[in-house]
Amino acid sequence: MNERRLMRDRLVDVQGYAKIATEGWNEGDPDKALYWLEQVIKEAQGAIDYVLAPNVANNEHQA
Repeated sequence: MNERRLMRDRLVDVQGYAKIATEGWNEGDPDKALYWLEQVIKEAQGAIDYVLAPNVANNEHQA
């Protein structure tokens, strides 16, 4: 699987989780909203780590 597709899939996941979190908040269910907001954060952090990992490895190798 290429990197662009993987990142697009992660973005779709984040958007879906954010939508569910918003629905939970609008329904007056803060526990549901918080749970799905945590999923947004975890997925976004995973995407950030994935993007930065090759750069970190390259920088450490060059140092």
